[in-house]
Amino acid sequence: KYEAHQCPVGRSATDRRAIVCLICSAGVRLQPGEDANAAFERHATGGDCHPNPGGPAAKPRCPVTGCKEKLTFSNSCTCDACGQKICLKHRFE
Repeated sequence: KYEAHQCPVGRSATDRRAIVCLICSAGVRLQPGEDANAAFERHATGGDCHPNPGGPAAKPRCPVTGCKEKLTFSNSCTCDACGQKICLKHRFE
């Protein structure tokens, strides 16, 4: 289509490609005709790349000794005496 009539704009007007940075997991847009390595270098040297040092935040766990239950919205309650969030197994202790 674009090549058939030597369109000066061509695919560059509709080309919307991106790569994912392996360091910070951000999307980096590729400019029309740009190499993926050049786009990564532009991203890394431009100050946009901020690595996540600890990875995703750990889910809170039940503070009772020996319990490894993850605390979510539906399986936790707050202790009336101390205010700590605990799992449903230990709510009456």
